[in-house]
Amino acid sequence: MVPPATMTRLLIIKPSSLGDIVHALQMVARLREGFDGQLEVSWIARDTFAPLVEASPLVDRVFRFYRRDGVAGFFRLMKEVRRERFDCVLDLQGLARTGLMTVASRAERKVGRADAREGARWCYGELVPQPPVPGPPHAVQVLLEFCRVFSVDPVPGPDLWFRSPEGVGDTVAGRAVAAGKNFAVLLPGSRHARKCWPGYGGLTRRLLEEEKDLQVIWAGTEAPPGEMPAVGGRFTDLIGKTSLTELAWLLRHAAVVVANDSGPCHLAVAQGVRTLALFGPTDPVRYGPFPPNRPGCAVVRAPGGRWENLEVETVLEAWKRVASAGVRRGDGGMTTTAD
Repeated sequence: MVPPATMTRLLIIKPSSLGDIVHALQMVARLREGFDGQLEVSWIARDTFAPLVEASPLVDRVFRFYRRDGVAGFFRLMKEVRRERFDCVLDLQGLARTGLMTVASRAERKVGRADAREGARWCYGELVPQPPVPGPPHAVQVLLEFCRVFSVDPVPGPDLWFRSPEGVGDTVAGRAVAAGKNFAVLLPGSRHARKCWPGYGGLTRRLLEEEKDLQVIWAGTEAPPGEMPAVGGRFTDLIGKTSLTELAWLLRHAAVVVANDSGPCHLAVAQGVRTLALFGPTDPVRYGPFPPNRPGCAVVRAPGGRWENLEVETVLEAWKRVASAGVRRGDGGMTTTAD
């Protein structure tokens, strides 16, 4: 083990995806907390996600990985990385490509996951084992184990926050925040269709009927399955119309967020926003809000893991519990899991 005071320059390799990057930032938040700020963090991220990492005050420098540029792009990236020398590199991804990035970096210590795949584990000088917990570990717990390498306890760290994007005040969301309007953000999509609950249209209509002062905004990058309400009045469709940094800002200012198991869901939770997470076939024990008793968060899992068994009324009741919990970022609160 190395005392935190001796550690200065760290390279994080976590190119994707959005949810994984958010989880890795949660680990770095805890690591910085343990180091008392005596840490310089660089990060390799795909160009798609780099703006979000750059907006985090936890990270000092971002190396952009342009995967579409193929082998030539990979060598350009590593040429840039090799201009720097690091005390340690952490490969949080654990795949062949990131293992090669680890080998190519100039670092005294090269640390990776014991569960790395595609032969990547042979690229590291040190392996971080899975967390010693009963049952399957949460994705954040797996990454928090890297804190032990530096004698920092692997416990949840502070909430994340991101710098506000330029010009966000002129957007629809920015004007709503400036006017002091109460709005909920619904994230109906997910990168995988099987994670998408098809009932967001019905939920939106019920919310607008019952909550007369509530604005409802749909956001995210993926269009949802099912019927979309008519745009106008107190409903705004921003799906595909925000950058990642704008989305982070929007989520931070929401009264409540409702989301499937997705990267934007993890982004809301990690910022301490009241969040209702909907799960179907995936396991909230491994991928739900972290920590499981996080204040102001609730999980509703479709009975039997099948979306057709999850009714709008069930989600609406859970939404009311989260919305009325009186939880703000940093406060105590509640977590409910309904099956």
